[in-house]
Amino acid sequence: ILLIGFGGIGIRHAIVLLKKYDSQITIVDPQIKRERLEQISQYEERYEIYPSINKINEFNEYKLVVVACNTHYHDDILIKLFNQRFPGKILVEKPLTADPGKLKNLSFRQDQVMINYCRRYHLPYQRIKEYYKSNKDSIKSVFISCGCAGFFMLISHYLDVISFITDDFTIYPTYSDLINLDYENVRGPQFQDFAGTIIFNSKKSNLRIFIDCSNDLGTPPFIRFQGGCEVIEFSEIDGSLIFYKRNSDVINEPLNRYNYPLNKVEQNIYKLEIPLLLEMAYQDLLGSFSIGCNWEQGLINANVLLRALPSEKRKDLILA
Repeated sequence: ILLIGFGGIGIRHAIVLLKKYDSQITIVDPQIKRERLEQISQYEERYEIYPSINKINEFNEYKLVVVACNTHYHDDILIKLFNQRFPGKILVEKPLTADPGKLKNLSFRQDQVMINYCRRYHLPYQRIKEYYKSNKDSIKSVFISCGCAGFFMLISHYLDVISFITDDFTIYPTYSDLINLDYENVRGPQFQDFAGTIIFNSKKSNLRIFIDCSNDLGTPPFIRFQGGCEVIEFSEIDGSLIFYKRNSDVINEPLNRYNYPLNKVEQNIYKLEIPLLLEMAYQDLLGSFSIGCNWEQGLINANVLLRALPSEKRKDLILA
C-alpha cells in the first residue's frame, strides 16, 4: 500500500491500514512529525518512509494508493498514476481537486477510484437518504451551520452528503461572500482555503442550500433539512438525529429521535470516531463499491466548489 501524505488525515489512514490489513505500507511525506510516528510505532517493521514521491520508481508494485496530502497536490499524483496505467485501487481524500480542468482528460476504470467522503458511511445520513426515497417532499431546503478550518476542508463533505441523500448532482452556487483564509501548512508552503457564506440552488429539484462556514472553530456542525411539513435535524457534536412534523410553521414535538455519536468522550475530551468510517470506506472500495463517491461524482463536486469562489479568487487559485 502506498500512502501519500502523513498529516492529520494521513495518520488516521495509516492506523486503520496497519490495523486492518497485513500489507507493507510505504509512507510518502517530506516532513514527518515524531508524535505521529509514535502512534504507529508498534507496526514499525511494516512500513517504510520516503520524503518525496519522486523516490517511487514503480507505482505498479502497489495494490492500493491512498492520496491523503493537501488537495492542491492531488492533480500531479493522479496524472502520474494515470500515465503509468496504475492497475490497482485508488482512494483520494476529498475534495478530488481544486482545479478540475487539470483532470478532465483522465479516465480510470469504473470503480477504480473512490473519493473519500467518509460521512456517507455515517448511519444518520443513510437513514435520511432512506427516508427521502419515500418522502420526496421532506427536503426542499438545507441549512448548514459549521465553524470550520475552511471551505475545501469541511464544507465539501456536506455538499456531497446532500447530493448523496437526494441523488441530485446539479447543485450550483448563486451567492458567495467567501474570503481568503490563509494559514501556514506544516509542510511549509502556504495553503489557500476560504471561509464565509454561500447559497446553492439545484437545477434538478429546486433544492436550496444555505451554508455558513465562518471561521469560528467553536461552532459545532449542524445541518437542518426542511420540507413541506417535515424538519430533519442532525448535529454531529452529539450525534442526535431528530425527525419533526411542522404545523403552521410551528415545530411540534419530535416524531422520532435517534443518537448516533460521531464523537466519543474520553476524559471529557471529544474525539472524532473517524477511523470506523474509514474502515467502512476501505471495505466498500475493495468490495462492493455500493456507497462510495466515484470519479465522475468527484469531478462534479470539485467543479461546484470552484464555482463557489469569487471570480478573482477562482482565477488566483487556478494560477497558483
